[in-house]
Amino acid sequence: MKILSKMETGQGGNWVLVDYGNNFYAYGFEQDLYSLLGFPVDNCGTKDEVISHCNSIANLCKKDIEKAKHKGWTAIIKAETKELEMLIEFSRILKLQ
Repeated sequence: MKILSKMETGQGGNWVLVDYGNNFYAYGFEQDLYSLLGFPVDNCGTKDEVISHCNSIANLCKKDIEKAKHKGWTAIIKAETKELEMLIEFSRILKLQ
């Protein structure tokens, strides 16, 4: 297992991108790395599967940010923007692997 990237969530924790070897990757909250349950199943898989999931959730974040802008929900905008940055970065890193 190798941690490829670690990014602050902005809410007191970190996200991590992990390479388990044999083309198996995962991402999520750092505390899930040490949990008995591990990462959510949607956040694990082959490099292509994880890239696809990151890109899919990134698109949802973009939509949430646009909706929140219209309503003036700054806390949601801030949280979604941080998550979007993480998803884009993790996708970029995986593409380089």
